[in-house]
Amino acid sequence: AAAAAAAAASVGVGRVPMAPVHVRRLRLTVLAARSSGVVCTQISQLCLRCQGSVLSFDGFVAANPLGQSPSGEGVERLLVGGGKWLDINFSTNQKSVILLTAPHEVSVDDIAFCTANDGAARDPVSLRVEGSCDGKDWVLLHETGECFPTPLGRRCWSPWLSLRAQGRAPVGPPPPPSAAAGAEVLK
Repeated sequence: AAAAAAAAASVGVGRVPMAPVHVRRLRLTVLAARSSGVVCTQISQLCLRCQGSVLSFDGFVAANPLGQSPSGEGVERLLVGGGKWLDINFSTNQKSVILLTAPHEVSVDDIAFCTANDGAARDPVSLRVEGSCDGKDWVLLHETGECFPTPLGRRCWSPWLSLRAQGRAPVGPPPPPSAAAGAEVLK
């Protein structure tokens, strides 16, 4: 968590703040790895923030549908410092999907990931992030394109990816009073 907080403080300084999105679920899809010939993809850790503050993953659940991981490198490791997630079904499925479910709706405006301790060829270089409140209707929040500048260094943080509803106006009930003010609500 301390490394994530340091990354949060050092990246994105001076950017114009925008209203966060309000979601219960995030779906991160790895569409391509640094090397097209790899069988698997990997990430060491994920980090979310809202209005400059890093969010806690307490109570979050992570899933990797259709993925397969070696013992000790499951998707739940993305939620803790020093972890590592590896999906050996990446080439079989032509993608890897990470589903994050919060214990309640949360406001978020950025996501970042940390590269793993080895295998730079397995690093994600094309990602899509979608959000949902109900797990049925998903809204595109960010797509990196094919040439995302994933750091080559090991255990290095990516730039922050700004999360904004794209393609259609978000709909849904107003956020609960505990949500950050001005958050966009996604259905």
